Amino acid sequence: MNEITTSDIYKCFRLNHLPDDLGHFIKNCDLSYQNFSSIDREKLVIETLKKINSDTQIISSETRKQVWENGWCENYEKSVIDFSELSITPNFIRPSKIFRWKQEYIQPSSLDFEINIVRVINAWIGILFSEYSHIYEFGCGSCFNIYQLTKKYPQKKIFGLDFVQSSINIVKLLGEKVNPNVCGKLFDMKRPDTSFVLKENSAVLTFGAIEQLSGEFHEFLHYLIKNRVSLCVHIEPIVELYDENNLIDYLAIMFHKKRGYTVGFLSYLQLLEKEKKIEIVDFRRTFFGSRMMEGYTYIIWRPIET
Repeated sequence: MNEITTSDIYKCFRLNHLPDDLGHFIKNCDLSYQNFSSIDREKLVIETLKKINSDTQIISSETRKQVWENGWCENYEKSVIDFSELSITPNFIRPSKIFRWKQEYIQPSSLDFEINIVRVINAWIGILFSEYSHIYEFGCGSCFNIYQLTKKYPQKKIFGLDFVQSSINIVKLLGEKVNPNVCGKLFDMKRPDTSFVLKENSAVLTFGAIEQLSGEFHEFLHYLIKNRVSLCVHIEPIVELYDENNLIDYLAIMFHKKRGYTVGFLSYLQLLEKEKKIEIVDFRRTFFGSRMMEGYTYIIWRPIET
């Protein structure tokens, strides 16, 4: 039996130490796993190939907006009855016995393995955002990340923005039931509302939102630069960082491109850095992921003052 250790977390997120609450959480949650046998791995690879070949979802399809509207509506209806972490956990984070770690499929001992990894990432985001007075999550979805942030920083002003109304309804409910410092606004990242001005000393988060733009992220990035945000953190699948000579990575590349997830995001940020418009503070592949892809690579950047 293997496990993801505090040392692994240090390396993934370039930490020198863990805050007491995060260290305690990691020690008390089950992050153990087993590797698949060569026979089971081969079966899993074949099943994954079949799943990719039969997959018909297209991210850029006009029908996707209604899918997201309906999905977040399910979380909203649960939250009206009993607002809790469980009620706002995204439906795509499912209990699973298959996960990615270090370019291999693994079999977690706990069905809560992925949600525990997400909780660790949320705690790390909280560390990054400690000095900023305003936090904006674009593409906030079910508000799972906002909920974690407002628990850690109840005094900060936190904004949830999304392009579907059901998500904003959850933000408003969170503000009513948990913290009045939380508020929401409809916002289309493909066509940013430039009249919505971000506050000074602000941090911006996207978590699996850039991937949904199908490459139409340019206007959004320039919107952030124009608003002179203090720090931007993106937790996203970044196809450029996969190793196409690794079988498990190659399957993720196939899946990523077939669905039409965003390509070229990191490359464009690197171009903006060459043009001296931004500074890339850090980017790193954490090697965490679900069966089909790695969704937890991070990129951190800030605009350069001109």
